[in-house]
Amino acid sequence: MPLSPLGFASGAAGGAQGAMAAGGARGRAGRGRSVPGRAVAAIGGVPSGSLRFRVVFVWCRAMLPLLRRALGAAASWRGTRRCSLGACCSYRLRNALHPLWQSPLSIPGGSRQSPINIQWRDSVYDPFLKPLKISYDPTTCLHIWNNGYSFLVEFDDSTDRSIIVGGPLENQYRLKQFHFHWGAINEWGSEHTVDSKFYPAELHLVHWNAVVYPSFEEAVMEGNGLAVIGVFLKLGAHHEGLQTLVDALPAVKHKDTVIEFDVFDPSCLIPSCPDYWTYAGSLTTPPLTESVTWIIKKKPIEVDENQLEAFRMLLFTSDGEEEKRMVDNFRPLQPLMNRTVRSSFQSSHVLNMEAQHSDHAQQIRP
Repeated sequence: MPLSPLGFASGAAGGAQGAMAAGGARGRAGRGRSVPGRAVAAIGGVPSGSLRFRVVFVWCRAMLPLLRRALGAAASWRGTRRCSLGACCSYRLRNALHPLWQSPLSIPGGSRQSPINIQWRDSVYDPFLKPLKISYDPTTCLHIWNNGYSFLVEFDDSTDRSIIVGGPLENQYRLKQFHFHWGAINEWGSEHTVDSKFYPAELHLVHWNAVVYPSFEEAVMEGNGLAVIGVFLKLGAHHEGLQTLVDALPAVKHKDTVIEFDVFDPSCLIPSCPDYWTYAGSLTTPPLTESVTWIIKKKPIEVDENQLEAFRMLLFTSDGEEEKRMVDNFRPLQPLMNRTVRSSFQSSHVLNMEAQHSDHAQQIRP
């Protein structure tokens, strides 16, 4: 299946219909543009055993320079629309492997893959972690785009008007886009978990290191190129800030629809609690590059059932195709391996649990 330079299936975008209702933001039906794709040939006739492993290993190494060149070329294309991160796709589509995961570009064997299960007890408090400073200019918001895997809210990243700095980061990073992952039901949906607990959805705000790299496409390929803030969503009270976005979603119900969406401040989707975990990880879809500094906020935000259902009304499919609901668009958990998850806060949660356990032990001691 044809793929875009960042690993997404390409296709012509149709016109979006409908109007967006909500304070401060407006939506006008837009038209997406098709992404020139490249057919990727499958390997055939490879011998079995150790020779097969060596052939695949050599092939994977050979593909990396080609991928880098494709990403570099993407920056110069005009009149095209390309996805700004491979972190927003469905792993499975009605029990069938999503086309995105059928590409040989999904190279296995990395040592810092994402997402992971965060074990609260095993995270290490780092007193040198700084507070994360967030400065978003609402006027840099541009579009909402259903790319067939999630919906992306895209921002103008040509200047330093929407940035984050501090936390575990050595440089300031520019906001490129944000998107969500969610489940078909409330029992799962988030990509990361905490003590094996899933949330119904997870927000990812994607930033790139514009101090070191000249373009987002180059930053994607480097170890300190991206910084992603992860925010869990839990079922609870109505979220006024999110509703502005929810009101616009019917206009991007189908794959490849785009609408203008200006004057939106994503800071309203970030919990006020400053505590976070951080670790070195990867994109969660092909090309799975290990370029992400993850910043996972400890506290979730609350959203109501109707707002989550609005996400689930979106479609993986284009207008005129058989409808396939956009749900369960998350990657399975990956092994932590030798990585350390650091926390910006001392784990009173663990201390309280240990104190309760000690009290209980004293009560039952003869």
